[in-house]
Amino acid sequence: MKKSKLSGLLVPVSVLAAVAIGVTCATVLHTLTLENPIKTPTVTSEIVETSSKEVSFKNTGEADVFLRASFSGSWLYTKDQGETSAVMSNEAATRGGGTVSAAEPTILASTDYTQNWIDGGDGWYYYKYILRGSANGTGNNSTSKLIDGVSFANLDSYDIVDARYKASDSNASSYSDYQIHVVTEVVQASDEIEVSKDAVKKLFNRDIALSNFAVSPLADGREVISSDKYTTPIDWLGQ
Repeated sequence: MKKSKLSGLLVPVSVLAAVAIGVTCATVLHTLTLENPIKTPTVTSEIVETSSKEVSFKNTGEADVFLRASFSGSWLYTKDQGETSAVMSNEAATRGGGTVSAAEPTILASTDYTQNWIDGGDGWYYYKYILRGSANGTGNNSTSKLIDGVSFANLDSYDIVDARYKASDSNASSYSDYQIHVVTEVVQASDEIEVSKDAVKKLFNRDIALSNFAVSPLADGREVISSDKYTTPIDWLGQ
């Protein structure tokens, strides 16, 4: 059986940020008050895809972030007249005269993803490290790979007679593409431990433990990360 063509559909990134905008005031001679706006760092990210459908993520903003990602796949069937329609994975496909579950390739998670990612059990994969923002230097700001590609090997033993799922050459008028849908979300990471915990809980609905991080106490009792921020693993806990 010929392999179906691959086309990557990257869903627009959902960027979530917990930031505040305010002003500081300073009084000088002659009771003149100067107001200095606080510039809030940007929070943005990017999905990085290779031609072989390997997928990783990059922090393109100024602020450090926590990151999570989700992915799924679907067929897109193009009819003779150029009309397209999605074929969802829960639709039936006919193989060799019998109707079974839909013909579904395998999206391959990176072979070493467990070293750098946590499967949250909620449809999301959580990156184990804080990603550096441009405001904090020029070090690594990208994740390791989450997806290695797509395999059609599990379809080779079937005679797929449902036209929607058949692969075809570029001259055919009807064909199917398999698309990977990827979403990533980021939350701004603060040096202050409790601020980061509260932001992740509010926007990801997850708890995190930062007990592995080196911290320093402030005079008012708050704790801030003091070193090794980008190389210390995060403990992603349950909801």
